[in-house]
Amino acid sequence: MSELTAAFRIFFWFLSQAVFVGGVGFVYFIVPFLLLVAVLVRSYIQKKDRQRLLPLIIVLPLIWIFLGLWGGFFWSEPNHVSGNPAWVGYPLQVAPWLFFLLIGFFLWRLKGARLFVVCYALINFYFSATMLLLAGMAISGDWL
Repeated sequence: MSELTAAFRIFFWFLSQAVFVGGVGFVYFIVPFLLLVAVLVRSYIQKKDRQRLLPLIIVLPLIWIFLGLWGGFFWSEPNHVSGNPAWVGYPLQVAPWLFFLLIGFFLWRLKGARLFVVCYALINFYFSATMLLLAGMAISGDWL
């Protein structure tokens, strides 16, 4: 149970690093984030596509949440001799491909909500890329 608690603690540390842009500052995160949210709110979505947005809204954040928890669960201390087995890195290699395939599928499927899909994908891409980078460093034990 302590490993699961540590994974969640590390996930929230990863999330704070994403929001504070690795210590650069909150302003560098919040300004683009609010602009994208404003476009999301203002984007017109046809009625037939509103009902089909739920899978998009659920699936994309699940990818970066999974990456953060995976990195937290398999955290390896820097310069640790044993490290993790090779299979621990496989989800990190598959996640970007899955993310972009899903974006392509949702863009194709939700023709009346493409602006919403693109803005929502950009927000989730930021978190996915950050979690991918931090989880990769946590799993390998090699920090920048």
